[in-house]
Amino acid sequence: FHSQELAATGELLITTGEAKYRDRLIALLPVFKNISGEQFGTGSGWVLARALPKVDNAEFKSTVTELARKWKTVADEEAASNPWGVRLPPRVSHPEYKLETRSGIHSSFVWGEGWRLQDDALRQYYLHKQFPDLFSTGSLVGTVDFVLGVHPANNRSYTSGVGANSALMAYGINRADWSNIPGGVISGASLIKPDYMELKKFPFLWYQTEYVIGGAATYIFDLLAVQHLVGQ
Repeated sequence: FHSQELAATGELLITTGEAKYRDRLIALLPVFKNISGEQFGTGSGWVLARALPKVDNAEFKSTVTELARKWKTVADEEAASNPWGVRLPPRVSHPEYKLETRSGIHSSFVWGEGWRLQDDALRQYYLHKQFPDLFSTGSLVGTVDFVLGVHPANNRSYTSGVGANSALMAYGINRADWSNIPGGVISGASLIKPDYMELKKFPFLWYQTEYVIGGAATYIFDLLAVQHLVGQ
């Protein structure tokens, strides 16, 4: 449904304010008005929501608002499916899930969910700003708590050096040499065969303990966003 084009066009409109990008978003209405809530929420929805004030078109605004409502239903159901109140994939908490039925370490099923949850919380922050009556701050605050230790497997903070018990070793710039980057953020606990949530202290498990720039960037954003909202 042209998700990348919608996101790029929305960002260009927000940045430049040029009418041609507004017109293009309106022209794309037939393409995205019937997408699912999940396609909206995990795709370009957060960009379209941010672009709303710059698009003076009633159909566009009503379409984005209705898609946001659809996404809220999906997001709330997923957050309610686990004790941590975050959008962990339903498969993780499904009682019949077995990792050995998947394709091993090259499958997305084995990776820690921390970075994805942080990115999701960033999107939820902007949806909350645009639709405060629809989206609460619970998902954002829950994600920060999750990263700082309120997660499955143990209570270790995913941010190196933050918290009394944090991940002080990860696969980073020094590869797997049992090294540490203060402030580095790992992806965290994941399903290890046969089907248990674990967070091991071992540098070669890059799908649990690895430093990446995006993981640190979204953590910083989410933390600042929570501080901002608490301040309000």
